[in-house]
Parts: sequence; C-alpha cells; structure tokens
Amino acid sequence: MLPGQDRDTTNTYRVLLFAQLREAVGQGVVEIRTDRAEITAESLLDCLVAAYPSAAPFHRIVRVASNHTYVERGTIVHPSDEIALITPVSGG
Repeated sequence: MLPGQDRDTTNTYRVLLFAQLREAVGQGVVEIRTDRAEITAESLLDCLVAAYPSAAPFHRIVRVASNHTYVERGTIVHPSDEIALITPVSGG
C-alpha cells in the first residue's frame, strides 16, 4: 500500500442462524460487515438486528456460540471465528 492510500478496514463476520431466527431472517447464513477493529457478541447481535429488523424479537433470548462453544455477550469475536446464533428450543 502506498502512503496516503486508504486501507479498507471493513471486517466481515459470517454468522450461522438456527431455528426460529433462521426462519425470521429467511436464510441460514448472513454476513455482517463492520468497520470496528473489535466487536463483542452483543454488538454483533445489534448489527444483525440493524440489518435484519425481523431478528429483533430474538435479540434478548438468542445464545451465541463462537467456534462451537457458547460465549457470553461481552466476549470479543473475530471475523475468523465460526459464529452461530441459536434460539432456545423446547420439546419433549
């Protein structure tokens, strides 16, 4: 890169959606783009709702998994992580 050129600082997060959230958004995989250097799982959820308002009812109940492990909402996630959003399911 030459001096004075702007760098593209956009990060793309590939997010897998399951169950009711998948149905509400209409697809099983979405890409969330942000220019933030770091993002928490909570902020990623906020970005999802901004891009897909139909996901709003699930914002507070969805569980976040990063690399096959459930994480707290304050956890920093990276573009290279496998991120999955899982709504609670019930049944017998």
